[in-house]
Amino acid sequence: MQLKSLEISGFKSFADKTKIDFQAGMTGIVGPNGSGKSNIIEAIRWVLGEQAVKSLRGTKMTDVIFAGSANRKPLNMAKVTITFDNSDHFLPLDYAEVSITRKLFRNGDSDYLINNQSCRLKDITNLMIDTGLGKDSFSVISQGRVEAVFNAKPEDRRSIIEDVAGVLKYKKDKLTTENKLAETTDYLDRVNDIIAELNQQKGPLEEQASLARDYQDQKQKYDYLDRSRLVKKLTIARDQLQGVNEKLTNAKALVAKYQRDVDAGATKLAELKTQQTAALKHKDELAAQNLDLTKTIENTQGQQGVDAERRQNQQSEQERLNATLTTTEQQIAELTEQQNQLQQTLAEQQNQVKTLKATVAELTTATSAAGRQQLADELEKLRNAYIDEKQIQAELNNEAKNLTKQHQQSGTQSSALAERLAQAQANLKRVQTTVDVHNRDQRDLENQVNQQQSKLTAQQAQVKHNAEEIDTQQQRWLDAAGMMQREKSRLEALQAVQERYTNFYAGVRMVLQHRQQFSGVAGAVSELLTVPAQYTKAVEVALGGQLQNVVCDTQQTAKAVVNFLKQNHAGRATFLPIERITARQLPVNTEHELLQQPGVLGVASELVDCEPRLMAIKRYLLGTTAIVDTLDHAMAISRTRRFRCKLVTVDGETIAASGAITGGATRHDDNGLLQQQQSAEKIAANVQQMQSELVTYEQGLADLKKANQDLTAQVETSRQQLSQLKDQLSQVQAQLQAAQSEQTQLSRQVKALAYEQQQAQADDSYDELVARNQQAQAENAAKLADYQAKMATVQQQQTDYESYQQTQAAKLQAQREALITAQEHVKQTQQQLTQCQTNLAQAQQTKQQTEQDLAAIQTTLASQQMSVAERDAVLKKAKAQQTEVQKAQATCENQLATLNDDVEALSTKQVRLQQLAAAATDDYRRLELSQTKLTGEVDHATADLAEKYQLTVAAAQEDVSPLELPAISEQLKLLKRGLDEIGTVNLGAIDEFERVKERFDFLNNQANDLKEAKEHLLQTMTDLDTTVATRFKTAFDQVASEFSTIFEQMFGGGKAELILTDPDHLLTSGVDIMAQPPGKKFQRLSLLSGGERALTAITLLFAILAVRPVPFSILDEAEAALDDANVDRFSQYLNDFQTGTQFVIITHRKGTMMHADVLYGVTMEESGVSKMVSVSLSDLKDNQN
Repeated sequence: MQLKSLEISGFKSFADKTKIDFQAGMTGIVGPNGSGKSNIIEAIRWVLGEQAVKSLRGTKMTDVIFAGSANRKPLNMAKVTITFDNSDHFLPLDYAEVSITRKLFRNGDSDYLINNQSCRLKDITNLMIDTGLGKDSFSVISQGRVEAVFNAKPEDRRSIIEDVAGVLKYKKDKLTTENKLAETTDYLDRVNDIIAELNQQKGPLEEQASLARDYQDQKQKYDYLDRSRLVKKLTIARDQLQGVNEKLTNAKALVAKYQRDVDAGATKLAELKTQQTAALKHKDELAAQNLDLTKTIENTQGQQGVDAERRQNQQSEQERLNATLTTTEQQIAELTEQQNQLQQTLAEQQNQVKTLKATVAELTTATSAAGRQQLADELEKLRNAYIDEKQIQAELNNEAKNLTKQHQQSGTQSSALAERLAQAQANLKRVQTTVDVHNRDQRDLENQVNQQQSKLTAQQAQVKHNAEEIDTQQQRWLDAAGMMQREKSRLEALQAVQERYTNFYAGVRMVLQHRQQFSGVAGAVSELLTVPAQYTKAVEVALGGQLQNVVCDTQQTAKAVVNFLKQNHAGRATFLPIERITARQLPVNTEHELLQQPGVLGVASELVDCEPRLMAIKRYLLGTTAIVDTLDHAMAISRTRRFRCKLVTVDGETIAASGAITGGATRHDDNGLLQQQQSAEKIAANVQQMQSELVTYEQGLADLKKANQDLTAQVETSRQQLSQLKDQLSQVQAQLQAAQSEQTQLSRQVKALAYEQQQAQADDSYDELVARNQQAQAENAAKLADYQAKMATVQQQQTDYESYQQTQAAKLQAQREALITAQEHVKQTQQQLTQCQTNLAQAQQTKQQTEQDLAAIQTTLASQQMSVAERDAVLKKAKAQQTEVQKAQATCENQLATLNDDVEALSTKQVRLQQLAAAATDDYRRLELSQTKLTGEVDHATADLAEKYQLTVAAAQEDVSPLELPAISEQLKLLKRGLDEIGTVNLGAIDEFERVKERFDFLNNQANDLKEAKEHLLQTMTDLDTTVATRFKTAFDQVASEFSTIFEQMFGGGKAELILTDPDHLLTSGVDIMAQPPGKKFQRLSLLSGGERALTAITLLFAILAVRPVPFSILDEAEAALDDANVDRFSQYLNDFQTGTQFVIITHRKGTMMHADVLYGVTMEESGVSKMVSVSLSDLKDNQN
């Protein structure tokens, strides 16, 4: 087998996919420090299963993924594939070529593949074990490995020989055997502890079981006589009950007759009272109508007086408002005239104030310092304007000269300028089109970049969200798996209890465990009934021990099973033969009436299900039992004494037909047979649902991971697309900038040419321009003269200003006083005008309100005229209606008197009938109480037979003692005294003793088996130690012999030996190295020089390869510590040795490179990214030859 190729992608510095093809012979890998040579060795170790991150020069496993560089982004996956030529089937696989692949993703996921088939890391490790090609084998030798050889202690160095001897699997087997031995010893200790504990329990339990058997014998006799007593009492009570029932029937008929008469009288009386009530109601209605009409007449008459008084008041108010309106209109006219006069006066005063303000301002300006400054500023402006005009004069003179000169040159330039301008304009238009195109492209690319950036951001956010969702789903899956495992454990425990029938009586348990011997056994009642969850507790309590009754087909089957129990002394059981059991049901009318009672949920037999053939069994057990929601409702039903049945609440309280109430709670209320069965079914359903949910979680998790992987790939694609778009945008921006620069230059050129052309065209109007220039010069001269005159005037004003200012100051003071007086007059006039306007507004408002009040009064008076006639009509109508109502009242009084007499007579008759019915009812109740008492005795006896002995009355009558009741009672007292003398016994001790004895015997057998297994394991460990020692000694001798031989070759003489530090203990002995290089003494390896130790260690490694050749060996700078002479020997030895082994050497030494057949160079042309370059030296040598 040979190493064929190595393919690396995204591993450490190998960002790009790199494939290295290896040839036979020696392959050298060279390159500068830090170029990534050692990453190749680490890739080989990693793909072969290396898990130690420190050995790969990292802190976490994801450090092996390419982390990015200055120009490259980090990758998300590292992948290495190593391919072997397996044509000689060195590896135990039926493939001529074997490839091993390992992938690692940045999120921590990893994949392992053999020939592109998914596998586990363990499969790769097992494939390479004892082949010499594992991650820790001597197929990979680094400088550190060489140093480890000569720096190791002798005890640690023995592992080198063990690796050669191939004892790793034996040591693993021994470790496994030791673990098994420890487990076996622990288990044996636990079993012995349990046996000791059971041995302590067995003696007391045996005594308790003997006492319990005595108790069972006497209890059986006591139960037999007690059953006989109950049957005899039941027979007597039934006979008495029959006579009471006949009397009760006659009494019931008499009560019914009287009740019918009472009911008929009550009906007639009710009719009369209804008529009486109706008459009273009609009387009250007529009285109410009469009262209402009286009130209407009085109100109408009173309202007529009020309306007359109100009309008089309204007329008086109308006269007052008319007088007020006249006065207000006169006041408005006077105020309006006064307002006009004040407005005119105010206008005149305001004009006077305005005139005075202007005069004061003028005088203030004349007398202020600002006036002097104003004259100075005006003079300065005139001087500046004069200078500007002088400048214009010079420019006009120059323009005249230029016009003359240009007129001479314009003839020759006109045509050339036109051509240049047209060309420049065409170029500008072309460039403008280019700029528009680039602008449009830039906008499109910017939009695309923004869209792509948004898309990338959204994808990255989704990747993060998916990763969080994956973590959440994984946690949910773990939680669900843990919960399902707990539910499974509960289910298995319940199923184990059900399969062993642990909660059944001993006899019933024996029958159910051996039911296959009796084809007619259908099973226990608890197994055959299907009970809704809400009624489980009620049915459990109602049936009690009857749940353990065994249902069978015939009496013959029951007899056969009874004989089986007797023969095996296995206990007792009650059997229900289907052919003999008859259903018990409530009468139809009783059942119907019972179901109408509050709180009754139904008859128990109708609330549970079973097979059709078991319907009689179901109704026999539950046909006379009703299930009620609460104890209060059950007690209410029991008090009526009309229902002869057993009442059970959903919480388990019971009321017997006799009225006895049973209830309460224990710590084990939830351990009933039905409840355990339903718990098992519920847990089974939960487990199935949890399994479905787990499958859903797993599928969802797989989908999420697949979606996230796809999305991660999309993110990378989007990132690359964004980078491409940004590159395109940069190119377009550069092109746009160049086009805009060219556009600016062409625009300037067009403007310049246009100006030159304009200047050239101006020559066509030369005479006009000259005339315009001359006119401008004349205007300029006139302005200059005007500015000179104005400056002289301002200068004269400055001279006269001082004397003028003193005169104007006195005028200013007088004008200011006049202005203050005028302003005060204006203020007073404005106040008077404001007051006048306010008074006018109030008068107008008063007028408006008065007019509105007059209109309202007129409207009211008109409506009052209409209501007078209406009230007269209402008054007349009310008086006529009152007369009719008074007549109806008299008629109603007569009818009511007649009805009162009839009601009194019928009530007297009804009282007599009720007294007769009450007497008959009392007789009926006394008989009913007797019936209830006797029925209670019958039910109590029947219930005792069913609850205590699980027997029907018919079954109990088949085996009754011939003794009379007094004799039976006497015997029961004697037996009860005997049972009391025995005292409290543990009936469970019988079964417990049998169980403990059975377990004690079983564990004794287990202990014997464990002892044998322990001895076998000890023998196996002895055999493994012998095999390891033998193989170690054989391998040591072979390596020692080869080491001595190769040492002389490598050192050119001298001698060396391998020595066992403790030859008598081959399993623990260390390995020491003694060496004598040429010219030196024989001494330990640790006393040699550094180079000698390194070469000795390399010699040992070569000896190991000679003893146990490997298909290929990789050396990572193993000869770094050697001098040139020793490097030559090292390389020459590799050449001589390579016929059987393929060597791959990472080296910096020239001597090693010269002996290589193929050289691979590792470079970093791009910072942080390694690349490979190969040269076949053997081909070069052939070409040179």
